[in-house]
Amino acid sequence: MMSQNLKQEELSFRDWRNPNEYGMKDVSAEQWAWEFLRRNSEYHDDWHKYVGQCMAHCGISKDEAELSASDWMYMQMECEWGDGPSVFVPEIETNESIESWRKKHGSAAKNISLSRWLGNKWNLTQIADPKTDRGYWHFAPQPSFDYKVARNGILTDWGYHGIQEPPVEHLACEARIIFNLNLPIDFQIEHVRNHLLQLQQSLRNLGELKEDGPSRLRTDKYRIYLRILDAINSGVTLKEIGEVLQPWKSDDYSSGHRRTKAIEGQLKEARRLVDGGYKALLGKVTAEK
Repeated sequence: MMSQNLKQEELSFRDWRNPNEYGMKDVSAEQWAWEFLRRNSEYHDDWHKYVGQCMAHCGISKDEAELSASDWMYMQMECEWGDGPSVFVPEIETNESIESWRKKHGSAAKNISLSRWLGNKWNLTQIADPKTDRGYWHFAPQPSFDYKVARNGILTDWGYHGIQEPPVEHLACEARIIFNLNLPIDFQIEHVRNHLLQLQQSLRNLGELKEDGPSRLRTDKYRIYLRILDAINSGVTLKEIGEVLQPWKSDDYSSGHRRTKAIEGQLKEARRLVDGGYKALLGKVTAEK
């Protein structure tokens, strides 16, 4: 459902009539996934929620649209790298002290930055501005690492990548790796490589991995899906979209409005990717299209 405060055109990022604006080449699975996620209205709501809380934390009283480059830099330093807005997991009760909350939950008590908490909801290591083309950088990388430090007795995630709390969703074919920074890195990398190769072969022998590796992205379809989404979010009708994207198809009554129905089907699939289906794109490889 579209947020009342979110303008529909905020979800449109390119001129849908110009195919050259969608001619992305050598695009990774993470980049395609980001293109669909950034068009999700609920994700935009979470981003604005994060920015609003960061502004309040930093004492900035202006509209989000008026934020300067220096404002953004200051907010990033305070909210992502400093002691900014955070979430207590498990949830802390009203009027409950941090000390009593920590004693009650023990090692399960964690204080997570709001940026990472909201990002984890979308399979990101931290939430990213939907206006940026580089938000895909924040999809949980593989291999990942976990770096935590204790602040005021509470285990707090300060890692820039990797496993977060709550955990980033991982695929069944993935393995989590943790390195010991007190030991030589090269030795550990070689050990991990050998172990992963053995594990991969064992899982293949058990039939739990596909022999042909990751499935391929259908980038030809994704370009069309993005154009349709941007058109719809710009207020364009299905009929007009069909006239531009599929002019060779008939759309009269006798044909059963074949063209419009085709666009409807593509829009349905595009929205499925926006509403969480983008996660299935992660781990795939790009097809030659």
